[in-house]
Amino acid sequence: MDTTLLRILAIVLIANSHLEELYPFRPLAADGLIGNSMFFLLSGLGLALSPRTSEGRFVAWYRRRLGRIYPGLWIAVLLGTAGWEGGWHGRGIGQVLHDLFWPTPYGFVAQIVVFYPFFYLLKTARNRKWEWGILVGLGLAYLGVATFRYDLHALSWIYYFQMMILGSLLAVRLPEMGRHPRRDLGIVVVTLLLYVGLKLAMVSGRIPMHVGPLHAMTAVIMIGLLGLNASSRPQSIALDPRLTRPLGLFASLTLEIYLVHGFVYEAPQVARLAFPLNLAVFWAATLPLAWALGRSAEALRGFPATLSKWRKDADSDRRESPPAIGLPGSIRDTASRTSRAASRGRRRRRASSALPSR
Repeated sequence: MDTTLLRILAIVLIANSHLEELYPFRPLAADGLIGNSMFFLLSGLGLALSPRTSEGRFVAWYRRRLGRIYPGLWIAVLLGTAGWEGGWHGRGIGQVLHDLFWPTPYGFVAQIVVFYPFFYLLKTARNRKWEWGILVGLGLAYLGVATFRYDLHALSWIYYFQMMILGSLLAVRLPEMGRHPRRDLGIVVVTLLLYVGLKLAMVSGRIPMHVGPLHAMTAVIMIGLLGLNASSRPQSIALDPRLTRPLGLFASLTLEIYLVHGFVYEAPQVARLAFPLNLAVFWAATLPLAWALGRSAEALRGFPATLSKWRKDADSDRRESPPAIGLPGSIRDTASRTSRAASRGRRRRRASSALPSR
């Protein structure tokens, strides 16, 4: 199943959730919860389908995961701090480590790099009962936190790891998905209407704010969207030769869009524009920046290999070159010839002195 459309939907919703200042009606800036949930669900789905997750060695596997995230993050943080946040003056070493390594200014990165090792251990067990057990256990922990000590931060961590595990569990059901698109569409529409109504009631103060019901409905929406995406119509759109290139490019930049979009919507030049021109300018600036960041991150990821190749080429040149070509070899050869000539001169003088005089 091609997940291009779902990845695009996820990053559009995440970016949109931060654009409150660009909309005339702030609730239109939605919905980061659905977008983030989709990201974690697709991460678990993709990792579960990859044979490297259960067969490869952990260090190499984890290095690849971090290598996909951190080069772009470092570039975004360094340039963003220098250009948008007044530079590094006054920042202590703790803040620098916070921004560049963990937890970073990005919530998704802070969570996913911690989830990866636990997800790897879970997949190497090769036991779906373990996955279901962890999913249920996390659900009980979620209920405990939500009931006795409401902590939005803790609930989000529990819920998003549940989404990764759910994605892994749904991976084996992919062949069965997409057979009932009308049912999946009905599930998505009905649950989404309830979700929007509940969220508006919470925002307006008519009912107390609590993320628990929203998380529960979002999980149902995720399952419905995954099934709907597996049906023939969305798959034909994603695989249409006329659309494959632009859609694939957009979907390949989801991480980069996530890393740079904050710098764009905070720019005064964008905020001053009228709606909907501000949205058009936001996306017109974000996409090229994300593309440039992706190319730069790719170059940074490839730099160790390039450096290693340079070193191998230099070593090979030194082994293949004759000593007289290099300056040290020339000096050494000249000294050796001078020494041999002096030795021959001394031997001739000793021989001549030993001859009897006439």
